[in-house]
Amino acid sequence: MVIMAVSSYALKDFNGSTAFSTMMFWLSIRGIGLALSPAINVGMVSLPKESTGTASSLGNVIRSVISTFGITLMTNLMRSRNAFHYANLAQNVVMDKPDSLNMLSALQRIGLNAGLGAQGGQILSMSVLYKYVAQ
Repeated sequence: MVIMAVSSYALKDFNGSTAFSTMMFWLSIRGIGLALSPAINVGMVSLPKESTGTASSLGNVIRSVISTFGITLMTNLMRSRNAFHYANLAQNVVMDKPDSLNMLSALQRIGLNAGLGAQGGQILSMSVLYKYVAQ
């Protein structure tokens, strides 16, 4: 499970310019993590029949506990990244930058096409920007 988590986290940096060898490395590591489940089943077969029930329940408990920790870890990671990106957005949205002006004009056009008029389109665009920046 840890191998799957680490290799999945490494996949976040993949983009169009990621080297093929890097992709193959992390995807291979992820494949090893996927292969551990059948390996556990092979280990279960080698146990005596009277110990199989205990080992199976212990394995299920461990899997559940580790899954719970993994979900908690990923939730906290996503929440912290979300806060970081909103702070970054709030810092970088300045009304005199070309990107901000393009976004405002696109939102104003949407408002105009929806029949809100010029002032309604401006109010819509500013409220949408405020909604994203203020979070």
